[in-house]
Amino acid sequence: MLVTQQPLRLSDGEVAMFQRDGYVVKRRVLTANFTVTARRELWGHVAQAGLALRRDRPQTWRGPINEHLVFSHGMNSSESVALRSYLKNNGGLIRGWHSFVKRNNFDRYVLKFREVMADEWVRLVESNRDLRIMVCQLLESCSLQPLEVRGIYLKMLGEEPSIATIQHIDEHPFDIGIVGLLDDIVDGGGGFLVWPGSHRVPWSQLQRLAKPREVTGEAGDIVFWDSRLVHTG
Repeated sequence: MLVTQQPLRLSDGEVAMFQRDGYVVKRRVLTANFTVTARRELWGHVAQAGLALRRDRPQTWRGPINEHLVFSHGMNSSESVALRSYLKNNGGLIRGWHSFVKRNNFDRYVLKFREVMADEWVRLVESNRDLRIMVCQLLESCSLQPLEVRGIYLKMLGEEPSIATIQHIDEHPFDIGIVGLLDDIVDGGGGFLVWPGSHRVPWSQLQRLAKPREVTGEAGDIVFWDSRLVHTG
């Protein structure tokens, strides 16, 4: 089971929060069985990739991620093509890496495991009844076309728990994004960062935004967010 037996809906207050802040958190949507499976699969991918991360050694979960890890396991196809092209013209991996990161605002604290997109248990998210009902509420329409599951993101910590990452607005067309918490997230624990209300602010005024808010919660919580919201992965 992906969700609980009882159908879930957003309250009027939760819908109002989404409209005002550009995001809303719905608690306890994914079942423990799903999140346990997700964590097991994630660490399986880590092991297969030969990464120096150990599930039982939290001290290994810190960034920044070195160039070899990101190049091999942390990119989607367009990012990989861009890096290959840059490095070809700038003297190879080690010499060209930091300039590429700086020029392209690439986040060296997030590993994006795209391989899981093909896994059957991940694809179940797209057809989930309760998620579709709640998205219908937010869009005030049930004409839905799920676009993609982008993968599992493993966010590393820096020397400072609140280390800044690269805020942005996604460029590809969609209406609502969904983030599922696969483990408990505490303050400073590398949670999804959002800039509340930024979906209603013109791009030229984004520098006036208040400080970001880190989304905390428990395994199984879901974050619905407006596609125009400034955020970090």
